[in-house]
Amino acid sequence: MGAESGPSNRVLIVDDDEGVHQDFRDMLRPVLPEASTDELAKVFGSDITENFLPEFELLHARSGKEAYQKVKEAIETKKPIAVTYMDIRMPPGWDGIKTSRKIREIDEKIEIVIMTVHHDKPLPEIMRGMKLVHKVQFQRKPIRRIEEIQHLTISLVEKWNVEKELRENKQRLEAVLDSTGDAMAMFDGLSGRVLLANRLYGKMFGLTDEELKDMPADKLRQEIRQYFQNPHQLEEAEAEFYADPRNVVGKPVE
Repeated sequence: MGAESGPSNRVLIVDDDEGVHQDFRDMLRPVLPEASTDELAKVFGSDITENFLPEFELLHARSGKEAYQKVKEAIETKKPIAVTYMDIRMPPGWDGIKTSRKIREIDEKIEIVIMTVHHDKPLPEIMRGMKLVHKVQFQRKPIRRIEEIQHLTISLVEKWNVEKELRENKQRLEAVLDSTGDAMAMFDGLSGRVLLANRLYGKMFGLTDEELKDMPADKLRQEIRQYFQNPHQLEEAEAEFYADPRNVVGKPVE
């Protein structure tokens, strides 16, 4: 799959009802009727009275398989989709739930908003087995407040782009750490888990990246202690650091 490139303002609408596609064109166009714009501006605490919405690039699919193909093409052409609005009920084949799960298999970053008129299944059942539930929203149809969709779309597109920037910053930091000749790691001061570790650090303790990130703090300490001749010195350095993390502990540990 191709890598992401640049920010994304792309929003995919998936519904077999052409009227829904037109509704989204009307709701998310940059120039809005003054009354609607005023309402949205109030939500954001702004005095802006026109051109409040950013320019979204809307894509449209009338079936689950077409939606899947559009997401796949977006990845391959390095033009990822930030948000998709997904209707649950669609023509025979892939409904919205199956389509969302299939899309998750090729794109774990996309924000999904599931839309439906009827609740054929309770929400817990709809969400069961769905990967990355924190990146799934639920929207009831028909849409009665335009401002809710506008606000939600702005928020999710911004969230997608912020997360992208964070991933890129992390990759740059990892590259810097890997270029050093020292074993280095960053820990969460509250949980004690590894946030980031360079390759030399994992190699030194015989642990893979996945093991370092997933291992509970207590078990990780046990794994690391066995490599030191004087593990009590490591414990003393840890205790001194966590007593006041603002200080830098520079004591050598053997």
